[in-house]
Amino acid sequence: MRPVEHHRFPAVRADHKSGILVLLIHLRSAAFVFPYLLYDIPDLFANIIMISSMRAERPMPNAGLYSGFKAGINQMMKCFCLDLAPFGIRVNAVEPGAIAVRTNEELLQAGMREEIVKAKEEFAQRIPLGRKGVPNDIAEAVAFLASEKASYITGSVLLVDGALTIPGFPESVGEPGTDAYTWGYIKRRSEWSWADQY
Repeated sequence: MRPVEHHRFPAVRADHKSGILVLLIHLRSAAFVFPYLLYDIPDLFANIIMISSMRAERPMPNAGLYSGFKAGINQMMKCFCLDLAPFGIRVNAVEPGAIAVRTNEELLQAGMREEIVKAKEEFAQRIPLGRKGVPNDIAEAVAFLASEKASYITGSVLLVDGALTIPGFPESVGEPGTDAYTWGYIKRRSEWSWADQY
């Protein structure tokens, strides 16, 4: 089975069923869990940490639905933090950048083409810190926000991306002028090629 990458979901190709699926995964699930939480935690020390994405901050081709829903998560978090502050409940969000959640071997076994796996490795070298993040980087950020050390932090978005979004590196590597996430990479309609093919 090919790895699912919801961020590479071009809105112009979205059918209704697929679009609703992305909406359910990234936005509606977060919205509807909050009322149930309030029944259990109003009298307890608690905080809520939502997982957003660096793509909520940076527009990219082929990421309209995913980026839009993650931006919605950020705005929802800020509104909820105001709703819950009187109860002493903090609400924050973490925005992961490029995180390596699978090994190269796992990606290949899942059906990802070898040239794409290689391109991902080359891309990691273009991140200012020189590597992709690992799940523990996100876990540590969440643990910090959940701790007493962050007791006066609410309504904040913590970007954990190795400074990826600051210089605006493209997310794919190719010949000059062909980087899939560089503006203008589609020359003519007859040459349309989607970034999820890279």
